[in-house]
Parts: sequence; structure tokens; C-alpha cells
Amino acid sequence: MTKNELRKKYLTLRRCVEGRQEKSKEIYNRLCKVEEYLRSKKVMYYVSFNSEVDTQYMINEELRKREKRIYVPKVEGDNLLIFELSDFDELRPGFRNILEPIGENRLPEDPKKMDVVIVPGVVFDLRGNRIGYGGGYYDRFLRGTYAVKIGLAFDIQIIDNLSPVISLQDEKVDILISEVGVYFCKVFLERSG
Repeated sequence: MTKNELRKKYLTLRRCVEGRQEKSKEIYNRLCKVEEYLRSKKVMYYVSFNSEVDTQYMINEELRKREKRIYVPKVEGDNLLIFELSDFDELRPGFRNILEPIGENRLPEDPKKMDVVIVPGVVFDLRGNRIGYGGGYYDRFLRGTYAVKIGLAFDIQIIDNLSPVISLQDEKVDILISEVGVYFCKVFLERSG
């Protein structure tokens, strides 16, 4: 299958996921036990839309706890800029009707200062490969950060091997979390040779 065929297939499969809220909460519970996340002080979350793993719940939980500084992206041209969020009400529909931070006087944060970036995707494999929505926004953004990259996915979105369709421009995640497990992609690569 081509990248576009895989994207179309897994978007359809993801829309059919039942128990999305419960599964998203289980993913968040697993995330909160990952050492790299526990140690983090600055975390960038994507703001979920449509059938994605629900990060809106996660963001609200983290804002309530006040243990980490939470950042969210805003599309500017071909790039993602990130802004600190102190309240979920600071978000309004933006690019493709995805919630984004508002406020003209805010300054974007340097991506290199993030400890963890929570990465969206349509389909992943255990090597850390991912297929996103096709715009390349996250691939460009991830090239400019040293953060631990954590992908969130429902188990149905994880397949054996995306390597045949992945290009050099496609950025990998370091850790992948679903409702059934936490996968350390570098460890998987070392074991699979």
C-alpha cells in the first residue's frame, strides 16, 4: 500500500474505534507512568480533533495538576509555533478548525526547550515510524527539537512495518503508547536488528 492508501485506511479504522474516551484515559494513565514523562517539566501536546486519541482530556488534567508547563501548537504558514497554555479556554478554532491558542501578544516558545512532545499520527509501527495527515507540519517541527517524542495511538493504529513507505523527511517517535501497552521504539529496533 502507498502512504496515502494507508492514511485513508487507518483514518477509517480509527473513526470506528469504540470506547474512545475510556481508551484515551487508559493511554493517559500509561503515559503518566513513563519515566521520561514523569521527569518532564515542559510538555507540548497536540490538541485532538475528530477521532484522535483525546488529548483535550489530558491537557485539562495536566492544567488542573499544575505540575508541568503545557504547550500547544498553532499553525503559522508551513510551520508549527508553540505557546504555553494556562487555561483550556485560551483555545479557539484555527487551522482546519483545530483548537489553537489565541492572543496576538504572546511569544512562541523555542521547541528546543521542550522536554516531551506528544505527537499525533494516523498509523504507527513499533520502530517509531508514523504517518501523519500529509502536511509535514510535525515532521518539520520535530526536526527542531531535542525532546522525547511520544506518539499516542489506539491499538488499531499500530501495524507491523511502515518502513517501505517512509521517507527521510518522516520523523520518528521514541515511545509509542496505546491502550494496551507502552513501546520503546529504540529498544524494539535494537532487538529486531
